[in-house]
Amino acid sequence: MNDRAWLIEEDLYSPEKELYWETVFALSNGYMASRGAIEENHFRPEVKSYFGTYAAGVFDKYNKEYQAIVNLPDFFNTDVRVNGEPVRMKRGQIENYSRSLDMRGGFLRRKFDFVSAGKGHKTRFEVTRFISKADPHLAVLHYAVEPLNYDGEIRFDNVLDGNITNIDFHVSGYQLRDEKYHFIDDDHEVRENKDGGGLLVRTKVTKHRVCEVIRCELREDGALKEPKTSNTVKKRFLSHGASFPVRRGKRYSYLKLVSVRTSRDGGADLFLACNSHSAKASQKGYERLLSEHKAAWEDAWKSADIVIEGDERDQRNVRFNIFHLIQMGNKNDPRVNVGSRGLTSEMHYGNCFWDTELFIMPFFIYSDPAAARALVQYRYLTLPAAREKAKKLLFKGALYPWMSSWPGHEQADYWEYANIAVHIVSDVIYGLMNYYRATGDDKFMLECGLEMLVETSRFWESRLTWSETRKKYVMNVVKGPNEYAITNNNTYTNWGCRSNLTEAVRMLAWAKKRHPKEYKALAKKSGLKDKEPASWTKIAKAIFINYDKSRDLYIEDDHILEKEPVDIKELKPGKVITTELGFTWDTFLRLKIVKQADVLLLMTLYRPEFTERQLRNAWKFYEPLTLHDSSLSYNTHCIVANELGDVKKSDGYFQQTARLDLEDVMENVFLGIHAANAGGAWQCVVNGFCGMRMAENHLEFSPNLPARYKSVRFRVAYRKNQYEVLCEKKKVSIHLVRGENPSLKIKGNRIET
Repeated sequence: MNDRAWLIEEDLYSPEKELYWETVFALSNGYMASRGAIEENHFRPEVKSYFGTYAAGVFDKYNKEYQAIVNLPDFFNTDVRVNGEPVRMKRGQIENYSRSLDMRGGFLRRKFDFVSAGKGHKTRFEVTRFISKADPHLAVLHYAVEPLNYDGEIRFDNVLDGNITNIDFHVSGYQLRDEKYHFIDDDHEVRENKDGGGLLVRTKVTKHRVCEVIRCELREDGALKEPKTSNTVKKRFLSHGASFPVRRGKRYSYLKLVSVRTSRDGGADLFLACNSHSAKASQKGYERLLSEHKAAWEDAWKSADIVIEGDERDQRNVRFNIFHLIQMGNKNDPRVNVGSRGLTSEMHYGNCFWDTELFIMPFFIYSDPAAARALVQYRYLTLPAAREKAKKLLFKGALYPWMSSWPGHEQADYWEYANIAVHIVSDVIYGLMNYYRATGDDKFMLECGLEMLVETSRFWESRLTWSETRKKYVMNVVKGPNEYAITNNNTYTNWGCRSNLTEAVRMLAWAKKRHPKEYKALAKKSGLKDKEPASWTKIAKAIFINYDKSRDLYIEDDHILEKEPVDIKELKPGKVITTELGFTWDTFLRLKIVKQADVLLLMTLYRPEFTERQLRNAWKFYEPLTLHDSSLSYNTHCIVANELGDVKKSDGYFQQTARLDLEDVMENVFLGIHAANAGGAWQCVVNGFCGMRMAENHLEFSPNLPARYKSVRFRVAYRKNQYEVLCEKKKVSIHLVRGENPSLKIKGNRIET
């Protein structure tokens, strides 16, 4: 596979596509992020750009109850002038343009020749930026400059502008309109010096402090030079200017180092911390900083890469999704989760959903278990807020929020999600158990997981209702994964509830027998009574599951069979999601449609509990009803179709998943990377084409590759070991890369305990 499989390239600049590229080229290290807007576009109001700079966990309130991730000053904001003329990406003035994302090295590079409008002076630029994976607080912008046919002067203005806003998605919806939120307070601080300076801003309500310090240096043919500098200070604004003479044939290097700290990091003097940090980075120099960053990315790719032999387009698309997944991970901070668009936009206000546990976390479980642990720990640390929510709604235990950010209070301001999409609770527990089975992390289970199981089981016990008619426990007024229904007894929700209760009983029995000291501590802390697990067992056995025995078919809910049939292709003729076509919500509620995988998702998650015949029957019934109005849908259909032997259809759904953002399948990538879909692309290959399944005590692979593929190779972490898996058509080869657990054995297509 050649190096182009690692590159995402733009070879012709088009202002009309700038929003698309800003998402595709977004950079992050999990601590902070910046959309890929061209540095000089801040000075081009005629170009529609969506400037976004974020620090994980920095949110502010847009009303009393709800909060949004805050758009911060863009530290890459730079104005460049050649002999007083602004450098702009304009037709007629730009030659030899290219911009490329190097996914292997984790950096963005732009090359172009700028031709002055008047005298035809030509300047060659190579602009490289990265947000360091080796140092979470560091961002770097480097200009390599060469005047080709003139002597003159070049000026850089490095801007930190706190007069920025957030998008009001309540009004904007899936568009970028002018309605804004203002989260940056008037209270701010600017400090300046000859090499740069810094800006400290505060959020209005949450009082987070964010400090950004820039330190700049100039070199001519490698030798340090002193430019003429000046600073402009205004309200919430600093511009550090540097101008210097240039001569044809000489090469110039202009480096901007950015240090970022927030009050979430601790420490009283953020300026002091940033200045000290940037000084140390300056001593290393650009080449070493880039080398360390690339080495950190190389290490990440060793565990996360999927190598596809046979289709370069698929290879690039899959790597693109994995690249953005890697950027979303933050193993060092369990107080943050992965928002629906990662750190690439403010969509859904930066909050996380059930997406994390089902679609994003699996990637980290098998490639970076420490990052997965942080995501599970987020749910443990937000248990107090989940308890508060349950109590507010007159339930017991813990009801996890549909939409959340630290400290875990409900952020969905629409009742049909916040209050009745309760499957989020069992989804969180599914994520916990998925992590535990793959890692064998007894310490986390004993210290955190058991308490989560107890509190969620208490919720389910209070949420169920005994039906005298059915002589079963039922779940009324819920919204399952098919969000175009408000119904009773959604099978996905009831099944997840039953699994939650069963897992709680099983794990408590394990702890009581194997770890009595920890069990007693848990019982004391949570007030667990001996009768509770017994009650949960009784309830679990009596939960109503909607099943038509005559058709061997699991029915989605109590109402779907009675709804009005509709022609799916007529209802949704193109790519745009149906909710954007002007229909009212009551229309969706009365039609026999499925927004996204529901029963099929259930069967994928709990695969050993269903027969192949039941899976096939569900596929025949639900697949024709599914609109795929969500990025959470295609990957499940890919996995199911592959298992049922329809590789062509499976491949079709894989293409929708893998291409979704890079090829803008849903025409909304300007709103950010679909984080769950990125995880879904990984699942399509690993769980779909390569057939990876995890049972209680083993991991197995049953490949069914597309005909054009020669092989698929990837690594998985399992029970403290790492394995390399090679799938070739129907053949599987597994070998141990490194490990601490000698009890695991490779037996054919299995890794067994």
